[in-house]
Amino acid sequence: SELWAETGVVIHVVRRAGCVVCRNEAYELINAVRPRIRALADGNQREVPFIAIVREVAPTKKVKQDAGPKGLGVGVFQQEYWDNNPVYWDEGQLFVKAMGNRKWSLPRFDNPWWKPWAIWGEITAGLKALKDKGINGNMVGDGFTQGGVLVIGPGSQGVTYAHFEEGDADIGMPADEI
Repeated sequence: SELWAETGVVIHVVRRAGCVVCRNEAYELINAVRPRIRALADGNQREVPFIAIVREVAPTKKVKQDAGPKGLGVGVFQQEYWDNNPVYWDEGQLFVKAMGNRKWSLPRFDNPWWKPWAIWGEITAGLKALKDKGINGNMVGDGFTQGGVLVIGPGSQGVTYAHFEEGDADIGMPADEI
């Protein structure tokens, strides 16, 4: 609570630091949302902090720092997409649990409405759009546990905005919502 006592905080709960969708969310938060929040502050000397919470930092839980090029991309995420804002490791998965410990799952194959080619088309179109935008990533780590974005207001306001990832084809939270 000390983190948001005076200014509030924007928290990006990251599914995977190498995930292109997560990196796009970070990019949008830094490049589209942060300028709007700065404008709303209207000369306030205290800037609203942006922090990221990552679930994984290296190929094994025993290693507590980025494992370099073969790691999960925490360093690249922080430098290239998060503007060197703080990134914290959620070792106990407390934020993931607080967000419902939601997981993306494959649809049942016996469902007559399941159209794998349509889903694949959405995913590939979204990934191509992100690649065209310059967002790159990897497929290392758990891609099924969902993340999201929380905005906590100053003082005792609590959560003023929440975005929960809906699925793997969720190409990012709309910046216009915040």
